[in-house]
Amino acid sequence: MWKHMFCIAFFASVAQASVPTGCVFIKNVNSNMYLKSSYNHDDDRRHVSESYPEAWYITKGKGFYRIKHFKLNEELFAGEQSFDLERRKVFTWIPRYGLGDKGNWQIIEHDLDGRPVYNIKNMYYNELLYHGMGVYAGWIFLWRHNNPFYDDNQYLFEITKCR
Repeated sequence: MWKHMFCIAFFASVAQASVPTGCVFIKNVNSNMYLKSSYNHDDDRRHVSESYPEAWYITKGKGFYRIKHFKLNEELFAGEQSFDLERRKVFTWIPRYGLGDKGNWQIIEHDLDGRPVYNIKNMYYNELLYHGMGVYAGWIFLWRHNNPFYDDNQYLFEITKCR
């Protein structure tokens, strides 16, 4: 029994170790566009959308990751405010303090045609980051349902180190 538990723990730690940390670019697999900070929502929050590459900084905590906009030094977080019944808004946090657990992310690696891609899940709400399509194209949201298609390209992101 202990032998099996060691093997499971070993493979989980190897998989998590491959998540790029430090300065990164985050690109949606479906849209081929990058996460970027957008215009101000209010004094504390800035919208997140997708467009040209902007650098982000990923740090690993104990059982979670934090994602911060590299240039603005603002953390990515899940807003309390829902966009509609299916989507939750995603922002960067301008004040740089007092964010709490809404900025904790789980990054789950998958293999897509031999290359690593990732689901990025907000741990506070247990919702996946994804890019909007159709009238929502260009915006980044969290999907509010608990059972999305994890392998759908809308929910998959490439995370590559800055050069």
